[in-house]
Amino acid sequence: ARLCRIPVYGAGSSAACLARATSRPVGILGLIDEVPPCMERILSGRIVASVSPEGVENVLDLWGETGKAATVKAAGSLVSAGAGAIVLACTGMTPMGVAHGLRQTTSLPVFDPLVSAVTLALLLLKGELEGKTEEFRISSGFTGKGA
Repeated sequence: ARLCRIPVYGAGSSAACLARATSRPVGILGLIDEVPPCMERILSGRIVASVSPEGVENVLDLWGETGKAATVKAAGSLVSAGAGAIVLACTGMTPMGVAHGLRQTTSLPVFDPLVSAVTLALLLLKGELEGKTEEFRISSGFTGKGA
């Protein structure tokens, strides 16, 4: 990131940024119990717990019924710990639709890391495009009224 002249946003930090914007206590759900450092830095003081689904060793384990049930149970433990939002700390959960499923079972906002990264990129691009539109309007004298 220091070598680039453009902003670089990772999936985990994007999810953490969006979760932070909710001002809710956050639970982290990943494949290991440790909080990723980027999430720790962004969510400092807002993390109530970090858990992993019991018996899940890798992302492939999530695809079976046992892995799915363990994921729902782990999310339930985050709710019990006081989480008001959940951040997924595994990009492998995206194709399975874990965030959507957990939103339904927990009624909490659940932030998928890959979807969060795309969301932030779109927000940044929208701001840049709006800025360019304003520059065009000013420099061209365009008022937006019909010709």
